Amino acid sequence: MICLGMGLLLPSPASAETTDLAPCPADSPTNIIVSVKGMKDGEGNLRAELYPPERKEFAIHFLKRVQIRAPGQDVEMCIPAPGPGVYAVIVVHDRTADGHLDVFRDGFGFSNNPRLGLGLPDVGKVTFRAGSSETRLTVVLNYVHGLSVGPIKTDLSVTGQ
Repeated sequence: MICLGMGLLLPSPASAETTDLAPCPADSPTNIIVSVKGMKDGEGNLRAELYPPERKEFAIHFLKRVQIRAPGQDVEMCIPAPGPGVYAVIVVHDRTADGHLDVFRDGFGFSNNPRLGLGLPDVGKVTFRAGSSETRLTVVLNYVHGLSVGPIKTDLSVTGQ
């Protein structure tokens, strides 16, 4: 586990294949298309993780992980979900590509883009319902700036979709 500030825990990644693109698999009945906004640069990797809505599992045991090389610009990633249901998504810009979250260097964001402090947001603020086909959502990346956390581009919304 990796701790962000005073309580944000994110799992260290198991081995994940890194590709240049994250297309949707043709055989997946439920795809979650994550539009990632506000990437600081093209360093390292970008990973999106799908979590169940249970508080005890959130940010600890992911259901699915997709990882690509960081393109340095807004990008869409596809996470094949197990089926329709309620989920949460965490996106991490691992700028050093070392598989660990460096809170002072890496970016991170959550589904529904809750306002962030130095702790993990409540799972109820980041869950969403995926349908039986394609579900689209936007995640704005946040980076630490001094003593605050937020997007690097001021024109990006950080609350709501």
